[in-house]
Amino acid sequence: MSVQADNDLPVTDNSTNAGTEIPATDNSTNAGTEIPATDTSTNAGTEIPVLNTLKEKVDKYFEYTGLKLDYNCHMDMEFVELWYQSKYLTGQVYKWAMKPGARIVHYADGVIYKAANMTDEIAERLIKENPAYAEQFVQLN
Repeated sequence: MSVQADNDLPVTDNSTNAGTEIPATDNSTNAGTEIPATDTSTNAGTEIPVLNTLKEKVDKYFEYTGLKLDYNCHMDMEFVELWYQSKYLTGQVYKWAMKPGARIVHYADGVIYKAANMTDEIAERLIKENPAYAEQFVQLN
């Protein structure tokens, strides 16, 4: 068995891929699914800073929504990553956010709504159907 030193690694020529953008994540499993936004023009033309650490993402989510997420909750951490990829990086502005841990079991359409699958359109429809649901949301704008 031979061990190859780090300095013996082969050199690759990337000149054929020069100028090609490679996405940070592979969204092939989510192809065709689009999260609608209330307003996509608000942040048009402004550069959105990239956040590198989980702490930066959670802090930015708190800055935008005023809602604290639990670092020990895998669902919160999964949600903040989804929020970061689908809403923050795209510059989409949303009006409603569900409170942490909030769930709405909607028997009419057979869906359990939580922050990860909530859109403004769904939130406004649910609040219109049952004003008591407004307690499960924080209005962002």
